[in-house]
Amino acid sequence: MMQMLTPETLTSAKPAHAIAHIETVQTVGFISKKDQFTLKNNNNASQISDFEKDIFFAPTQSYKANQAKIKYVLTSNHLFEYKNNVAKEIIYTNENVTSNIGSKVWLGIQNVQHSLQGTHFFFKAPNTDPHNSIYSFLSKTLWYSRNDQPISYMLGYQQEDAWQKDLPVDEILHMQKTANKSYDTSINGFYRQQFITLEDRESRLDYDDRRIPNVLQDFYPSDLTDPIINEKLVWIEIRFPEYLSVDRLETLNYYTNCIPIANKQLYDRVFELNDFINIIPLQTEDTFFDIESISDSDGKMVNIRDLQEENNDTSALLRYGGIARFDERDANATIKNLIQLLRDESTAFDTLGRNFVSNEIKSLQQILNKLEQRMLQNTQTRESIPHLVVSLPEKDKETGRSSLFVEYWATQGKSANGLNPNVNLIPYKTSGINHFESYLVTTTVGGRDNLSVPDKINAYKYALLSHDRIVSEEDIQQFCKLQLANALHEVNISKGMMIDHDPSRGYTKTIDISIFIKKLAYIAMKEKDELDFWQSFLLKEIKKRSQSLIPYRIFLKEMV
Repeated sequence: MMQMLTPETLTSAKPAHAIAHIETVQTVGFISKKDQFTLKNNNNASQISDFEKDIFFAPTQSYKANQAKIKYVLTSNHLFEYKNNVAKEIIYTNENVTSNIGSKVWLGIQNVQHSLQGTHFFFKAPNTDPHNSIYSFLSKTLWYSRNDQPISYMLGYQQEDAWQKDLPVDEILHMQKTANKSYDTSINGFYRQQFITLEDRESRLDYDDRRIPNVLQDFYPSDLTDPIINEKLVWIEIRFPEYLSVDRLETLNYYTNCIPIANKQLYDRVFELNDFINIIPLQTEDTFFDIESISDSDGKMVNIRDLQEENNDTSALLRYGGIARFDERDANATIKNLIQLLRDESTAFDTLGRNFVSNEIKSLQQILNKLEQRMLQNTQTRESIPHLVVSLPEKDKETGRSSLFVEYWATQGKSANGLNPNVNLIPYKTSGINHFESYLVTTTVGGRDNLSVPDKINAYKYALLSHDRIVSEEDIQQFCKLQLANALHEVNISKGMMIDHDPSRGYTKTIDISIFIKKLAYIAMKEKDELDFWQSFLLKEIKKRSQSLIPYRIFLKEMV
């Protein structure tokens, strides 16, 4: 009953996510949300088997991509060059710095064929940037071409997938309710403030103008600039607010053709159905995540969450248990529940008042402790397999033609966390992708396995009391407990004050949320470089669910 009443998005596994650089073979191409990429996971290979495990990724939506790449980053102080894809290197330092240049950055872009319209620019700040506040200034930037023509842009990504325009309204509404769509939207929201997409509909960029910026020509030696002139680069000037120092702008990394990706593997299966109720196992090598689509022999989409009262259409129901025979997964879950029951309700068993029963319970507890240790060593225990219960319309029963085409996703949860940047991604079941220019730009974070029974209870309490909205301090505490689970010690909420990022506003009242993490968990987060992620993630998710006009601040602290 608890599982039925708790929203699936609160209890299901979460895919790890990151930013990846993807280039197309063609001058302009499109990356589908069903394109797949793989890499070898060296981090957890010893826990899985003697060989490395393939980790799968897919884009969070369809994106436009091209071959443009940033080669140089120029400021009044330094000239940087990208040589190893992810990090830039200083190739020259300007000793004659002038103060009238201002907070400006010039980007030298190579491989520009016709247009930069729709090109994504991704900004990555160092971990030392306080609360990643520099991203809030991207909306105040001004973009200019080499001939000082303004370039229009939009914050975030290009518009949502154009292919949705051809879908019926009921299918689009159904997609918004799925766990896959919910997490994709959440991941896009997490990275959105780091992206700017050029529009350039008026073609303000002169792609035949290969001249270098004046600051490069005036303050840098000719033996350095002459080779750059011959590289056929398109230069774009970005003017940041004057109160941002050039030193701070130089800590940013600038990229093109970057997209958010999530740890998901797409399965596509064809099932032949009989005349009666069909039970179809959705088998995966990892954890089942969500249904992508179901279609019948006529190509009509089947909505698994809305059963038809009339017997005119194929209907399907997704079940997570109680269908297949008892197997090792059910045995594993049963032992876990028994251990948790004895741990939580040991006092109730002792109240029987019989020494014999108490002694037997102690002996049983010792046996269960051995079972628990054995289960902790067994890291290859698979999740229970969900099943589709499908019933056919009368016309298909009469004609005897009945096939079902099912696409569904699987994820590897927390085992996909911690993959380092600059790791090559191997295209899998894709076309038009440049194999040599596909790699991770950020560390993979955010992956989670299915919640345990105690954590599902917390999720049920949170859903029942707050309806996934944050109004009171208790809602904030329950949300933090849901996200951090056993790593959380306590949450303290107080009123605070800060200097606003916008200098024209002065001081601003804040709601300060101090989250105390248990010592071992805090050390683990620090070693995996996850503290910044958790701080940013919790802040964005709380702001999304709250209607408060007072800004929040998150402080992660180690419990001593």
